[in-house]
Amino acid sequence: MGLAIIILAFSGCKKNEKDSVNYLQVGDTTIYLSDGNKFFFGQTSNNTYNFDLEFVSSNIVLSTNANGFPVYTGKGTHIYFEAYTSSSSTLADGEYTFFFDANTSPAGTYDAIKYSFEYAYETDYNFHFVTEGTLTIKNIKGGMEVSFTGENAMGEDVKMYYKGVLNYYEILEGK
Repeated sequence: MGLAIIILAFSGCKKNEKDSVNYLQVGDTTIYLSDGNKFFFGQTSNNTYNFDLEFVSSNIVLSTNANGFPVYTGKGTHIYFEAYTSSSSTLADGEYTFFFDANTSPAGTYDAIKYSFEYAYETDYNFHFVTEGTLTIKNIKGGMEVSFTGENAMGEDVKMYYKGVLNYYEILEGK
């Protein structure tokens, strides 16, 4: 069994939810996002690199425990992306499209997006899958700009935007 190595590189900045332009919109429901994490899972068997992104509303406080693992306190909105890139240092700038085959995972694709309006870590919660759309990544000074436009499995429009610093974790098996 591999030992997971987790490194916290930098912390996210908290914003006043009312001043934030960061949001998740599903149909007519809009929730403001206040913080996020970026996870690096290393190289895939297809020679691409796996990064996951997650964003939360201000009802969920993100922190890190003594072992370097993320901690989620509270209940609120959570959206999660699993994406693949040709860059080992970060998600490369550009548009990512849906490609559901984690065994091949070509660069410039994502294979999972899910969200919940009632997320509570380590408890049961309802989540919804996004089944199509475009994820756009732009690396900016001091963080990332992430946007998404697509549809969930129920045919509702899903839009998301986040600009800011993300907490960064490396999770590498076998090191």
